[in-house]
Amino acid sequence: MKIIDSHIHFWDVANGFNEWVEETTLPKQVSPDHLNAEGFVHIEAHGEHHSPFCEFSWLKQTYPNCHIKVIAFIDFTLPLKDFERCLSVLSAQPDIVGVRQIMATTSEFSYNPFKKAIPVDLREKLSMLTAHDMIFEAQMYPNQFLDLLDDIKASDVTMTLQHMALPVLSSAENQSHWRTLLKEISHQKNWIIKLSGFEMLNKDNQLEACLDSIFEIIPLNQLCYGSNYPVTHPHDYARWQNQLCEYINEEDVKMNIFYRTANRLYFSGR
Repeated sequence: MKIIDSHIHFWDVANGFNEWVEETTLPKQVSPDHLNAEGFVHIEAHGEHHSPFCEFSWLKQTYPNCHIKVIAFIDFTLPLKDFERCLSVLSAQPDIVGVRQIMATTSEFSYNPFKKAIPVDLREKLSMLTAHDMIFEAQMYPNQFLDLLDDIKASDVTMTLQHMALPVLSSAENQSHWRTLLKEISHQKNWIIKLSGFEMLNKDNQLEACLDSIFEIIPLNQLCYGSNYPVTHPHDYARWQNQLCEYINEEDVKMNIFYRTANRLYFSGR
C-alpha cells in the first residue's frame, strides 16, 4: 500500500535547531531512512529564534533523494508587512508548501502552547497564503476554530487541521464544539483533517469513538494520515499506521487516507 506521511518531524539535535528535544526522552535524531512511506511532509519544530530555513536546508542537503515537502514555521503575530515579506521568501521554495504556528491556547487543558493573542489581522494573513498558494497548517482547539470561521472562510485558504482538530473526549464542552466544527469542515472542500496526534489529549480506548465521528461526517477526500512521529509513539513508527489500518476495512478507503489526499494536497505542485 502506498503511504504518504503528512505529519512527521525530522531532526538531529546535533544541529542545535531543536533545543527543546534535549529536555525530553524523545530520540535525538529522526531521519526518513527505513521508514515505511513513499513521501513525507516534514513539520518544522525548531526554536522560533532560528532561521525558518534551518531545517529545510538541512533536509535538502542531507536527504536530497527523499520525497519530502516542508511546512515551515512563520510567526503570525508579525506586523503585516513583515509577515508578507517572510511568506514571499518561503513560498519561493517549491518544496515549502505551507506554514504553521501552533496557536492552541486554553485554560481548560494542560496542552496550552500558545501564549499570545490570535492576531486581529489573521484574515489578511490567511488571504496572503491563498495568494501565494500556500497551505495553512492549523493547530487550535475546536472553540478557537469556531470563533475564527468567518475569517478563515473569507480568506479562501487551503487549511489542514492538525491532530483531528484537537478533540478532548473527556470534555463534554469540547466534544460539542468539535462535532459542530466537523460539520463545518464537511462543507469546505479545501479544509482537510489530519488523522494524527490523537494520543496527545486522549486515551487509546477512546480512539474508535473519535474515528466513528470523523468518518460519519467528513468526506473521505478531506482526510489524510499523519504519524506525528516521534512525538507520538516514539519507539514504534508503524503503530498508528497499523491502528488506522485495522479500523479501515476497504482498500480504496485506505488509498484515500494514506495516499491520495496527501498526494493531491502536498505533492501536486504549485
